[in-house]
Amino acid sequence: KKGIKQGVHKNSFGRPMGYYFHKNHPNERFKNKFVYVPANDILHIKLTRRHPQTRGVTAFHASLGRFQDIEEYELFERTAAKMAASIIGQIKRDKEMNSDYFDAEKLAEVERQIKFAPGMFFDNLFPGEVAEIMNPNGRPNQALYEFLNHNLRMASLGVGGSFGGITQIREASYSAERANMVESAMQTKSKAKMFIFKLRKPTYQRFVQTVFLNNILSMPSDVDAKSLLRAQYKIPILEHIDPLKAANARLKDKELGYKAVGEMIREDNRNPDEVRQQIDAERAYEVIDE
Repeated sequence: KKGIKQGVHKNSFGRPMGYYFHKNHPNERFKNKFVYVPANDILHIKLTRRHPQTRGVTAFHASLGRFQDIEEYELFERTAAKMAASIIGQIKRDKEMNSDYFDAEKLAEVERQIKFAPGMFFDNLFPGEVAEIMNPNGRPNQALYEFLNHNLRMASLGVGGSFGGITQIREASYSAERANMVESAMQTKSKAKMFIFKLRKPTYQRFVQTVFLNNILSMPSDVDAKSLLRAQYKIPILEHIDPLKAANARLKDKELGYKAVGEMIREDNRNPDEVRQQIDAERAYEVIDE
């Protein structure tokens, strides 16, 4: 009736107005007490698929089932491999076996110990008995590697990663590694930008405002206060498998007028003005040194 759903206080339009937090862990014996925090003081990161979802959906929901299947399958394969590595034997008795030995009570009175050793012989079997070794066939499973790789490839699509990044299995050719790297970088950049604008940037700006509002630091007279909020946020850059090939490709783009030098520098998460200043300073230093 108060518009509280899953600990979130919402208005009639579904917009969060505040959040209720546990004072203690819910599993502790203490009586649950809650603290109400206005929504303006909370950064709630969530992936929503419809309106008005309260807590969103995990980014791993499409792959959780496959990861669980992989875990169970590996457990069963390890169990089967242990059974194959262990010697399991049985003693088969002929139906025409001597009745003196076949009597269950007499068999129980006979102490029978068969210790296994390399190159051993069974010399204490009763007449009509045959020792057989039972070992599961087909272990280790030759299809295990291919099966796990297939499931990991499908699971990597659900989490927005790459097969090589998750399994650390590298392809043999340059083109395959390049395609894998580009695909992974596209997924990483989109998630990194969302992380920056929804969490990193507002967290930093609130931190700066809190520091100066509480007089923890004093603002220098020659510094623009607004400039402190304009921070540079870097996302993971696209690493080069073969730096020489990447450099030649960039040089070709520059010669054809396809890309500017400043754009190439920004692709590496660097500031073109700062790079030029550093180059000019280094050249001036070399001239002075000579």
